[in-house]
Amino acid sequence: MRILALVAVALCGLLDSVYGCSHFGSFPEPKVQANFDVKRYMGKWFEYEKFPWDRSAGAKCTTANYTLNADGSVVVLNGGIREHSIFGLCPWYESIVAKGEARPFDDSVPAKLGVIFRPNQPAGSYWVLETDYVTYAVVFSCRRYMESLPFYYDIAWVLTRKRGVAPPNLDDIYKRLTIQGLDVSKFELTDQKGCPVWPKE
Repeated sequence: MRILALVAVALCGLLDSVYGCSHFGSFPEPKVQANFDVKRYMGKWFEYEKFPWDRSAGAKCTTANYTLNADGSVVVLNGGIREHSIFGLCPWYESIVAKGEARPFDDSVPAKLGVIFRPNQPAGSYWVLETDYVTYAVVFSCRRYMESLPFYYDIAWVLTRKRGVAPPNLDDIYKRLTIQGLDVSKFELTDQKGCPVWPKE
């Protein structure tokens, strides 16, 4: 048992260096938005900050756009750019686009959605913890690193309707997330400077 515990600690440390917020044990259950109104949630959001994870490494100008389908499912279109250069010279930008579909796991809890970006892929959790629909939203996801092992990594995002503008109640948001057991020190500010300007912004 002691060896297993040491292995668990070592593996958690390794995962933490990759994903930023990993843990051994069970799936966390933070509270989600009560009476979540998916129609009001639709539209464009800008990523203000997030927990680090491998797929977001080096990305900037990250956005998420949600469109409601007639059947109640949601089209998810995530975008951003990643800068590359050769020895700091001749920079160029890689466009990052991910399109998927989300729908509630249970219609009685509409704030707990599952999102799929690839066919035949298990739905990842997309839980709206809180939002006022007009300025900010906090989203949480917990994913299992390997199906055979109880190792998880948590991802959280703070989204805003205006690019690079912090929610007016950010300190209060941090307090509520901390009470729910989320480590807000893991948040990393998303670079939203020097981004392409789209007409709808």
